[in-house]
Amino acid sequence: MFFRRSYKFLTIMILIISSVVIAQNNPQQNQKAQKIYQQYQEISQQLEGVQKQALEDEKIQKQSEEFTQELKTEMIRQDSSVEGKISRQEKLMEEYKKAQASGSKEEMTAIQQKFQGVSQDLQSVQQKALQNPELVKERDEFNNALIAKMTEIEPKTPDLLAQLQSLSQKLQQSSQH
Repeated sequence: MFFRRSYKFLTIMILIISSVVIAQNNPQQNQKAQKIYQQYQEISQQLEGVQKQALEDEKIQKQSEEFTQELKTEMIRQDSSVEGKISRQEKLMEEYKKAQASGSKEEMTAIQQKFQGVSQDLQSVQQKALQNPELVKERDEFNNALIAKMTEIEPKTPDLLAQLQSLSQKLQQSSQH
């Protein structure tokens, strides 16, 4: 679960940062990038809903849990501090909820920065762990099963995924100009 939250948070942050950089460099490019980003968000939300439904399937849940556990085990094997970082991340999420409830924007920002730092550390270890051929095979099998289930729920899923990838490339290209 923490992997998905981390990826989603980091992806959003990267896209926001890209949009800000584009806005600073070229106002006309900014409008184009904003339109692409808006389309990206709409498709992401659509796919997120379908993915949520697909993850309710017992078989998909089981595959997800097995893969996540094996990935976590490999990460811990490679770096013994991973468990502590995961625990830290969970504590930060609780702190964030409290800060959010109290309305403390400054505290929320500070917690987000700490969370992002821990997430980047975990992502680095995760990337190393995913060099394990067995994990790559399991990840691919899980992704294929998930996409198949998503396609069963929403037949347009492959097209939406292709559009999302295309929009992502366009966002990257517009940030390079």
